[in-house]
Amino acid sequence: MLLSRVYSNVCHQENAKCILIGNASMLVCSRCAGIYIGAFTAGLLSLLLIVPSISRRVLILSAIPLGMDVLFVFSGVYTYSQGIAFATGLVFGGVVYLFLLNELENLFSKKPFQGNE
Repeated sequence: MLLSRVYSNVCHQENAKCILIGNASMLVCSRCAGIYIGAFTAGLLSLLLIVPSISRRVLILSAIPLGMDVLFVFSGVYTYSQGIAFATGLVFGGVVYLFLLNELENLFSKKPFQGNE
């Protein structure tokens, strides 16, 4: 299936880690679904509300829980939880979207180079 191949570039698509809806599983794992839904939700909210600027520090802080979850599951501290993976992905996806939006706004709001005229 074409969509499955496209998403395989960004997600491992392990069946045990994918969210089941009825008898079908999503094409991405819980963490990736959280990232996508978080970014989509942040995008919708940024259209309706004035959103705060997101600094690199906030971006890094939002990545820490996600990274810790991956590390703890990989090292065997605890077993994979779709809920934790989805929640950490949701927060990270929303923050990444808002950070990139802020960076793009800063990039395009700068005055063009005038030179020595």
